[in-house]
This record gives sequence, C-alpha cells and structure tokens, in this order.
Amino acid sequence: SSTSSARPLCSGSALRALGYPLFGTMSTYFIYDVVSWGVGSYTSSIFKSETRAGTIWYMLLINAMATPGFVLTLWMGKFGRRAFQLAGFVGMAACFVAVGASFGFAPQVVLVLIFGFQKIFDSAGPGATTFIIPGEIFPTAVRATCHGLSAAAGKLGAFVGMYGFPFVEHAVGFQGTLLVGAMLLFVGFLLTLQLTPPYTESTLARLRAETAFDLSRTTDILWAGDSDESSQSDGGSSDSDSAAE
Repeated sequence: SSTSSARPLCSGSALRALGYPLFGTMSTYFIYDVVSWGVGSYTSSIFKSETRAGTIWYMLLINAMATPGFVLTLWMGKFGRRAFQLAGFVGMAACFVAVGASFGFAPQVVLVLIFGFQKIFDSAGPGATTFIIPGEIFPTAVRATCHGLSAAAGKLGAFVGMYGFPFVEHAVGFQGTLLVGAMLLFVGFLLTLQLTPPYTESTLARLRAETAFDLSRTTDILWAGDSDESSQSDGGSSDSDSAAE
C-alpha cells in the first residue's frame, strides 16, 4: 500500500499538476518580498525628514496606516484570497507610481501619506495572501513541502530586495527605484491573474477528497472552481423536476 500511495507523488502528471500553482505561489511570494523588503528596509532613507524625530514620526505614521488593511482581511473569506491579492498588488503599484512620479516635487508629508496608504493594500493583500494561499491550495500530502518552497522563494526575494536596493538606487535614484517597484508589483498582479486559482471552501473540500491518492488532479480541481458543482446541482434539480412530473 505504501508503494501505491507513493507512486502518484513521483509521477510526471502529478508533478506537472502541482508545478503550475506552485510556480504561482513561489513567483508572487518572490516578487512581493523583493519590493516589500527592498523598499521597506530603506523607508527611513527615502522619506527622510529634516530632523531625526521627524523621520521617526514619518515611520510611525506609515506603519500605523497598515492597520486598516489588517481589519479588511476579516472579509477575505467572503471575497476570496485571489481577489485580495489582485487588489493588493494593483493598489500598491498605483501608490508606488504616484509617489515615484511626484518624488522630489510634492511635499514630503504628502508622499508619506500616499506611501502609508499603500500599506493598507499591502497588509490586506499580498502581505497576507502570499503566506495564506500556499497553505491552502495544495493536497495534504505535499502541502508543507509546497508551502516551504513558496516561503523559501519569498526569503530569496527578500535577500534580492535588501541587497539589490542600494545598487538600483545608485543607478536610478529613489524616484526610479519606486517606479521599478511599481513595475514589479504590476508583474505580481499579472502572475496572480494567471497562476492563482479562484478557489473557494468547496474547492478545497473537493481537493482534499479527490487528491488523497491522485495528485495529478490538483490543477484541474483548483481551476474548475464551483462550475462542476453548480452544473451537477443544476442537473440534479432538473432530474428532480422530471421525476416530480
């Protein structure tokens, strides 16, 4: 029995079925952490006040503005993780563009407020979902492994962001760095759009039931959503109506 249960884990079809959503979770986690850790680690340098105390207040304001985003995650179950991640990436990108385009022209406090507003999209979006999604969409037998690989991609992104930021800033300045960050976040949006499944609780229940011994069904189930179930429900109701007649 151990051989029969292990075979699906090693089959080419199983690896292909897992590879598509895994590339999605790894790539979005990587992109998010490149920007989050890259720009986030140097926020006090980007938004520097004339005094040290003023800079500290700027940092407190930026981080405090993330709080509404944490509250918004309470509605994540209603609208879906994918929707929150999409909105988060595009909202962050828009704020980065706004700050980058007006950097050096607008008053510093205005830039701080816009960047702080970006933290709402961050904490309600990929700041939460890049960790949550890989912990949900993979079959039980490989969930920990896939989540670990996704998290490792994120840590690699954090490394690239933190150590790459000074080189990018030296080449294009703070304004250019923020615009590069915006482009990367938009790439994260596109990757989410293509590689993150629009799953629901019923999708996950079906995934647990149907991939217990066959992981090759993973991608099909995740992207099928509730369509199969709704069609079965419609079919069942019509059969019932026919029987009633």
